Amino acid sequence: MTVIPSHLTLRPTADVPLEALVRLVRSYEERLTGEARCTADAVQRETGHPGYDAHHNSWCLTGPDGEAVAWAGLTVRGVDSVDCALTVLPGPHAQDAAGALLARLGERVAGLERERGTPLTVTFGGIFEGDEAAVNALERAGFRRESSQYTWDVDLGAEPIPVRLPRNGVVRPLTATDLPALHALHLRHRGGTFKTADYEAFRRRVEAVCAAAQRDAAVALVLEVAGQPTGYVLVRTEDGDAQFLDTSVAPSARGTGVGLALVLSATAALRELGCRRATLALTSADPVEQQGLRGLLAVTRELAVLRFARQPGGPA
Repeated sequence: MTVIPSHLTLRPTADVPLEALVRLVRSYEERLTGEARCTADAVQRETGHPGYDAHHNSWCLTGPDGEAVAWAGLTVRGVDSVDCALTVLPGPHAQDAAGALLARLGERVAGLERERGTPLTVTFGGIFEGDEAAVNALERAGFRRESSQYTWDVDLGAEPIPVRLPRNGVVRPLTATDLPALHALHLRHRGGTFKTADYEAFRRRVEAVCAAAQRDAAVALVLEVAGQPTGYVLVRTEDGDAQFLDTSVAPSARGTGVGLALVLSATAALRELGCRRATLALTSADPVEQQGLRGLLAVTRELAVLRFARQPGGPA
């Protein structure tokens, strides 16, 4: 049973105003990284996934003044996995808050397993390396660090690097006819991006970015080699800042320059849109490839973000 600290109140996230969630995340970012970047649009995108349910799968802890001090939720992905998020404002009660929300998530996961009749793999992403309350709570609950993701800030005002395409390679705007092939590629990609197994959910997500690209608020590109899609990149923009959402490369094309060409093509497009800074996330899976890319980009800041996982049958 979830034990809530006496001075805090557990509420479904659906009962908490969007502005309060944004304030919580911005305060969390500022205390742990020195800079607040969260926007209302970013929170709406996160909570707009079809597998996210703010009434039954997400909760906030609020203080006596009604302000949110912690937020946790889960998103169902496919039939056998859930992705979770945990944001706890640092402070004297952060450890208790993290433990309470983690226990509530555990109860909900157990309920989903009973409903579905199958064990679930549970993952947590987006945990900053210095977030001791979340890291300690997750490790005590039996989660293990699965990978590190490095988030780079790239100065788009620096001298651009010419794009070198693979032999017979062409970069073009992503279109609706690409979606079936790109979904298959997305599922095969070996990077750390969360996989969207459901085709319709993938289609809606990509089409939303393509629609934003029509308004000069995003970039959506495909790289073809000999007429076959071998990679794609999706980027959102807001107020001069850009966020890389998904960069996927076919496993057979790794090491051929497809990923580099996509990133450089996207940054060139972002410069044309007037963006000043781009945020790019990479996993620790391929440090050699990572360092090669870092040497070509004007990286001004690097943050480590952790991902934890617990396999079916792990400790509750």
